[in-house]
Amino acid sequence: MSKIFYDHLILIEELFEEIDQVEGTEMDKAELKKILDDIVHHRILSKILELLPEVHHVDFLERFHAAPFALDHLEYLEEKTDRDITSELVL
Repeated sequence: MSKIFYDHLILIEELFEEIDQVEGTEMDKAELKKILDDIVHHRILSKILELLPEVHHVDFLERFHAAPFALDHLEYLEEKTDRDITSELVL
């Protein structure tokens, strides 16, 4: 799972630790972690696109695709939404 600009807002590692405690093969645990990561990623991107005016969707997605780890995405989103995007995305 690659680093993404919002990783520090999400406490997914705690959930991964819980998965590690569950009975099952390492392959099953890895699959559960991947599924969880995918769900969180989709939920975060959906929330971003819900808050971001549609006129900025393509620009944001291009920026995100080019550098998913870049922390300046948060600044961009706050500028374009006029909202505290960090508070909106915390899970």
